[in-house]
Amino acid sequence: MALTSAALSSLAEDEWDHRFAALLTVMGRGGVGFDLRGIEWRATSAERARAKGFVLRAVALARSRHRWDELGYTPPLAEEYLLQFKSLVESFVPTDGEGVNSGGGFPSPEDRAVAF
Repeated sequence: MALTSAALSSLAEDEWDHRFAALLTVMGRGGVGFDLRGIEWRATSAERARAKGFVLRAVALARSRHRWDELGYTPPLAEEYLLQFKSLVESFVPTDGEGVNSGGGFPSPEDRAVAF
């Protein structure tokens, strides 16, 4: 997830993008995963398509080895995992209202990371 998080942070343009990037950052620190159905993919079909496109662009950027040099090692299964994640996102079709107004599975702005 660290690879995808780095790519997401490079592409993020709006609040949804940043919140999705934050979710993956949290998951990359020991979380076991998340369910795509539990994420607020936005209210309209156009917004959901934009959000899904953002995630797929981030996966493509991660697959291009964007910022892998910052890891300090070469993750042996990263390409396989990124392909699996890409396939999951491509085949996923969010439905109207899925995750909407439920907190969307995202960390809230109040749950933002704070450095001490």
